[in-house]
Amino acid sequence: MTPDEDAAQNNNSLDSPLSASSSDATLPDISGEWTMDIHWHRGERAGKVTASAIIRQDFGRISMEVHSKGSDSHTLLAQLGREKSGSPVLHYLYEVDPKAIGSDAEGPYKGAAILRFYSDSEALRGNYWTSQLTKGHFELTRKAKARNAAPKTYAVDVVLITAIREEFDAAKSAFSAASTTGDGVREWNDQKTISSAPHEVGVFFRNNVPLFVVAIAKPTRMGANRTGHVATVLVERLQPKCLVMCGVCAGNPGDLALGDIVVSELAYQYDEGKLDADGFVGDHRQSPISARWLRAAETLKPEDLPSYGRPTAQDARYWLLERLLGGDNPRNHPARKRYFGTGEWQTAIGELEKQGLLSIDGSALRLTAAGKAEVERSIVMDVDPPLTLPLAIKTGPIASGNVVVKDGLTWNRLKRMGMRTILGLEMEAAAIGEVARASGVEEWIVIKGVMDHADPKKDDRFKPFAARASAEALRAFLVDRFGEIAEGARSGEGSDASQAAPAPSTWRPRIVEGRFYDDLSAAIERHAPRFNGLLQLALEKAKEARSAAEQAYEMSEQVRVALGGAIAKTHAGRLNEGAKILRVENGSKGTARPLIAKIWNSHDEYTGEAAGNEADGLGVLRLYLFSEEITPSLRSSYAGMHEAGRYGPLGVYTFPDQQQFAGQWTGGHPSLGYREFIGDRGKLQCDFYLGYMNSTSDKFQPLWRPHGEGIAVDASLRRVRCGTLVDGVFDRIATEFSF
Repeated sequence: MTPDEDAAQNNNSLDSPLSASSSDATLPDISGEWTMDIHWHRGERAGKVTASAIIRQDFGRISMEVHSKGSDSHTLLAQLGREKSGSPVLHYLYEVDPKAIGSDAEGPYKGAAILRFYSDSEALRGNYWTSQLTKGHFELTRKAKARNAAPKTYAVDVVLITAIREEFDAAKSAFSAASTTGDGVREWNDQKTISSAPHEVGVFFRNNVPLFVVAIAKPTRMGANRTGHVATVLVERLQPKCLVMCGVCAGNPGDLALGDIVVSELAYQYDEGKLDADGFVGDHRQSPISARWLRAAETLKPEDLPSYGRPTAQDARYWLLERLLGGDNPRNHPARKRYFGTGEWQTAIGELEKQGLLSIDGSALRLTAAGKAEVERSIVMDVDPPLTLPLAIKTGPIASGNVVVKDGLTWNRLKRMGMRTILGLEMEAAAIGEVARASGVEEWIVIKGVMDHADPKKDDRFKPFAARASAEALRAFLVDRFGEIAEGARSGEGSDASQAAPAPSTWRPRIVEGRFYDDLSAAIERHAPRFNGLLQLALEKAKEARSAAEQAYEMSEQVRVALGGAIAKTHAGRLNEGAKILRVENGSKGTARPLIAKIWNSHDEYTGEAAGNEADGLGVLRLYLFSEEITPSLRSSYAGMHEAGRYGPLGVYTFPDQQQFAGQWTGGHPSLGYREFIGDRGKLQCDFYLGYMNSTSDKFQPLWRPHGEGIAVDASLRRVRCGTLVDGVFDRIATEFSF
């Protein structure tokens, strides 16, 4: 393929800060999906390529993605303006990265384009030029919006970046569930059309309960520039709790064996600095992980990973011989104790000496000719990666550079540059740490497997194992971290009170404040000021409901502690027609409401304050489902204020799939507040909704739908719709915009 076609089949990304007023004044809303014809000319040659484009127009920027087979590109500059006639025009510069087989472009090259909007035909047209002496013009036609085709979006907890396809596949496999009911991600959803960084998203389940939502992505090429761009875009779009990476690296041969795992204590760019006549002086800006995650990383156990395995006698034999062939001293090797237990070394050496495969030369071991021949034959024959290894997990600094290293000298050079304890050497960890720091991501970590030692013996035999083992270690780490969060959210789990009832998760209500909500408020004030009052009121009610729910959990815990195992005993026993009520006095008799645990025949329960035998005050109502083995699992819960046994006036209801409504209740039904993940029978499809609610019923199940004025937000798209709804469907959209 020639550069003409490279330039035509590019994947352009416009992403430049623009003034909101300028954007609004010169261009209408051009966001959406477009078909694209790219007409190219180079010398006497010409042709046409068809592509598809996705354009996003936020109040602060415009971005465009063009998907094709030939190449990728990223934006250098984008600027809006007007022609002399007053017509709006968009200028942009981009860099093309060829990826097509047969391209005669030696590397990235640059292009420029001018686009004009034609409102009569809903089209964008304009000319382009490239530094490869290609020129031509673009023609974009907006696609008709499909009815009821809203994309599936998620509130993402984890953004996971890999550098290359092999790492991506290993990570996706490690995080996937082995079955439709197993632990892990049961279904991956491709989000390539809703972001300038294509990615896949899945919900990670543990014990049939959603634990966290993970988005996984990789750049088009390895290296800090591409990785940093993808990570930045996804962090800005998805607002995750943590940014993580797994994959492969070179390991310090003085500390690590092939297949071992390195966890980033910190990361830095080792080739950043100043080069003058006296040599290179590094400017090492370190990005450390948090002390909390560092302590957690140090508790990772390699024995818990599927890739870990004790070596056989044959494994140990060939490990020793291969070390000798490579010129290593296996006696001092960091992995020796993993291959030879106490007392085994002397026996193994004696056996190999007896077989004539090695000799003892003073204090050194030497391969004999027979030993060299045997180990060389084993290397030629054994080309497959290992299935298991007695791997180790070590935590320490990772150095990132912009070149692939195989000189065997870089480790000493890094030591002379002031970093004595470098464990890993690769290309992207520093970019991940810097993106996390600059974007305010709460936590970040890089976990990589050692595939080589950055020396002339470098090959790819251990690469698949290293990619797989690092992904398994990252999965174990995240499951523990989010497991701790889930445990911390439970009422009394881990104490005597945990025996007070079956052990469901108690889901804490979401926090509806922070930078994302500040941005949302500013955008609504700008684009739909009439709805800003509703936004603030709904957020206020959601925050009040969250506060009431937290107090209810505390009150419920008092009941469970005070009643000890009595709740568990009641759940386990057979109940009569009426509900079983366990009572604890709260203060002096007659001066305060009693605390009660009320358990129904269905084994649903209420714990908290009561007026007589009814909920009246702060408390938590839990609704259970029972399996065939009569094992309870939490279906849903309401935490907050109750009135005569009914929900209200403030509280948080958690649905079976962990969706929530937090806000104001009227007559036992939600009426105003914050509703997560609307869809299905709720009808409106969005990440969350702020506004008024209505209640109907489907047999015995209430259906709580948006009804009245409201605001629907697609968080990953950062798209907002404001208007009036009737039973979960927009009757009138007052305004729609991105931010």
